[in-house]
Amino acid sequence: MRNINIIIIMMSLCFGGCDCGGKRIDRKYVIENNTVHKIKMDVYLGGSFRYSKEKSGRGVIQEVMGTNDKGKTLAAFIALRGDSVVIVFDDTKRIIYYQTYSLPMFRELPDNKRNILDDSTYAHESNTLYRYTFTEEDYNNAADL
Repeated sequence: MRNINIIIIMMSLCFGGCDCGGKRIDRKYVIENNTVHKIKMDVYLGGSFRYSKEKSGRGVIQEVMGTNDKGKTLAAFIALRGDSVVIVFDDTKRIIYYQTYSLPMFRELPDNKRNILDDSTYAHESNTLYRYTFTEEDYNNAADL
């Protein structure tokens, strides 16, 4: 019985949101379409479909909030709640983004320098606002379906 109590206490400390002296950072991630094309964004986690968003023409596709570990790391993939994203333009072209290219099954994929799951590709408008904008160049670089 004592071991169970110790395990419960340890789990509470690990998952209970111990602040431990740091300040939580809430970041807003804005995904925008700056093209004339319709964009459909499908988000997956562990190979399972999570959700889809669409936007025809210019404007905001999605706004999400992400909380990280007191500002130590950025986390677009956590805010989007997925590890892979498929972007389809006008039902004719697509780009596939993965959270990591280090897994063996992803090594054959072309490296994409503008990965929507990588915070470094976002415009950092402030410490709490990050913006990713799809451009005509993204459309031109997308593969035909």
